Amino acid sequence: MEFLALLIALSLQQLVRPDSLFHPRAWVTEFEEKLRRWINLGGLRAAFLLSLVAIVTQGALSWVGPWLFGLPELLLTAAFLLWSLGGCDYHTAVERFIARSDENPVAAEQALAELWIPGLETNTAKGTGQAVKRITYAGYARWFAPVFWFVFLGPLAAVLYRVVATLAASPSTKKLRVYLVLLELADWLPTRVLALSFALVGDFLAVLHAGGARAMVSGLGAPALLSMAARAACNDATGARAYANLLYRSAGLWLLVVSLAFLFF
Repeated sequence: MEFLALLIALSLQQLVRPDSLFHPRAWVTEFEEKLRRWINLGGLRAAFLLSLVAIVTQGALSWVGPWLFGLPELLLTAAFLLWSLGGCDYHTAVERFIARSDENPVAAEQALAELWIPGLETNTAKGTGQAVKRITYAGYARWFAPVFWFVFLGPLAAVLYRVVATLAASPSTKKLRVYLVLLELADWLPTRVLALSFALVGDFLAVLHAGGARAMVSGLGAPALLSMAARAACNDATGARAYANLLYRSAGLWLLVVSLAFLFF
């Protein structure tokens, strides 16, 4: 059932705009702000919010499970995954950056402003290194991280990842480090899996020589790790399209791997 839900969600993702009503994530930050009136401690508030989200999500799936031979559960699972996919218009932002990078570097930097990455205080993407970090991390957070946790731990894990990522990126909670710490923990394993796939679909030896093996087991942050692996896999290409294509090839690779896993196991 999870494989069918995955196919439904990924298919609908191609039809639904990231900023449409199918992705109403404003309630996450609004609810967190309301909780501040009752719970002052940030860590306790985060634990309460995530526990409540987990109870509601799992309760809804359990409630509809026996209905109509599992069809409502299938559709609800696909809906949870679709909601968990990133809310930024990644493809449009990257294409705008590519189109403007030669003639208007300032406008090109602003095109990537909505591609949030942890640890970057400004909204611009000055320099090739910052642009690569935005492109690789935002692409990873848009689809790979929620799909990774969905495949390994189910829809609840995907929903919780998106809630944490939304709160970590929200200006209203940026001073509350607990969400950034939780996001860093949630990113540790999937970013290393994706960095490995960069090596497989790109220049494997270049990634290895760039210190990829050591970086995999280090505490290197997600944006820095993905940027390092991507730049090595693309042989330090200057064009942003090379890095976007690397992500698209990685998406195809893991969709094939997941499909084979569901078919044979």
